[in-house]
Amino acid sequence: MSYLLKVTTIRYVDSQGKRVSKGTPGSQAVKGKSRKWYGRFKDPNGKDKQVPLFTDKTASQAKLNEIVRNVERRSAGLYDPYEEHHKKSVNDHLADYEAFMIAKGITEKHVNQTLSRIRKLIEGCQINLLMDIDATKVAVWLSDRRMTSKRFSAQTSNFYLDGLKYFCNWLVTHDRMQKNPVSKLNRVNIEIDQRHTRRSLSEDEFQRLISAAEDGSSVENVNGPDRAIIYLFAAWTGFRRRELASMTLRSIDLTGTPPVLKVDAAYSKRRREDSIPLHPYVVGKFRYWLKTQPDLKADSKLFPLTTPKGYLRDTAKMMKKDLESARKLWLDESSIEAERTQRESSDFLKYENSKGEFADFHANRHTFITNLSKAGISLAVAQKLARHSDPRLTANRYTHLDIDEKASAIETLPSPKMTEHSLDQNEIQKTNPKSLVAPMVALTPVALRHGETVLDNITVPKPSEPQMQKPLSEQGFSKISLELSADGKIRPEGFEPPTLGSEDRCSIQLSHGRYIIKRIFKVKKDQNSIL
Repeated sequence: MSYLLKVTTIRYVDSQGKRVSKGTPGSQAVKGKSRKWYGRFKDPNGKDKQVPLFTDKTASQAKLNEIVRNVERRSAGLYDPYEEHHKKSVNDHLADYEAFMIAKGITEKHVNQTLSRIRKLIEGCQINLLMDIDATKVAVWLSDRRMTSKRFSAQTSNFYLDGLKYFCNWLVTHDRMQKNPVSKLNRVNIEIDQRHTRRSLSEDEFQRLISAAEDGSSVENVNGPDRAIIYLFAAWTGFRRRELASMTLRSIDLTGTPPVLKVDAAYSKRRREDSIPLHPYVVGKFRYWLKTQPDLKADSKLFPLTTPKGYLRDTAKMMKKDLESARKLWLDESSIEAERTQRESSDFLKYENSKGEFADFHANRHTFITNLSKAGISLAVAQKLARHSDPRLTANRYTHLDIDEKASAIETLPSPKMTEHSLDQNEIQKTNPKSLVAPMVALTPVALRHGETVLDNITVPKPSEPQMQKPLSEQGFSKISLELSADGKIRPEGFEPPTLGSEDRCSIQLSHGRYIIKRIFKVKKDQNSIL
């Protein structure tokens, strides 16, 4: 049985009847009835429960009836524990989600950006209640945006989907939904739809960029030398624009071993204090630049990357202007028309190259990580220096290698030890065996003089005239030379190494060749050299 009641309350007043806290000198207790109505009912376990309701009796009775109905439905196994949350607007849940993220210490920028994306998505999908969240609607809306908007790339689409997924996971964790309705939606492959990909700068490009910036005029109210030192720090530390904008003199410790650059947790993307060692070249350049800043205070912003109102400057515009200046100087270096035409058709120092890759300010971070790879730094160390949580991000998105660098890497691989079955016989005849066998053997210097081959004091004599009935050119051979094979024996160049178990003969394709060799050289058993 359920019913409404008003409970007895006790309040304390002073001599003038004003309410005071308990224990106040001269106060006295006064009994009364509560302003709110309370509902009394039995829970599913049969225990008495009492809950506060409203000051209006009619509203309180309606609410109590709803509570009792839910208790009875739960006892009968018909109660939906999520029913109350399903009746609330999705925007009400978003307001609670916002409060939750702020309480966790997430930055205001990230909170606003995430909520903005979610609100745009639910508005586009016409989602009013939680039960309206449908995976198909979301997938179709994201696909339409990618097709119709140039600024809505696959990466942006993934950000929108991630935001909605995190929101739905929060609803499930806090018992507002039974399951995440968009958990099975997959992210789009960003490799097939990149709208603003970045590239790294070569060493020559970067040096010319720095020179052009140092001699350039002011861009975005930042003079040339200041832009040059900003580019230098960005490309040698990998710090992002916002992180560099937060730097002060206290952020740099030049007295330590090694000198380091630090960024506070409030400005780091990872929300933790980060530091990175500084290269001696950067330290020297910075010391020289610091002499031109006599009015710089310890707590002043080190680099002029923010406006007086606190907005970040357009660093992409700076890079574009300086790259254009550097490219113009590079083109003017050529006085030959053909060479200049060739340079004009190249991507060297272009802000956007023929592949649609940009060299904006964030490209300096790509340059930093790519240079780590070129220097042979392991992926694990590069990941730490890049301050990435996932090494795949370091390797796949931020490391750029051109075809020449890939070719150089392939050339460093050791050549395989070849056998007679390693290649087709026809292919062996087309290939220079020295490039296949010789690199794997520690060769002793071979001296060819007067037709003799000397190897470890073993001399293969020049064949006498009677042994040669016809010139080699007349027998189909233009030249015969000798080569040290993997088994340490001398073989005629152009033939396979010996087959296993046949040390006294050469395995060749044509028996005619074996016949010729035997006619040219004879076996010297006392010198243990078999040809």
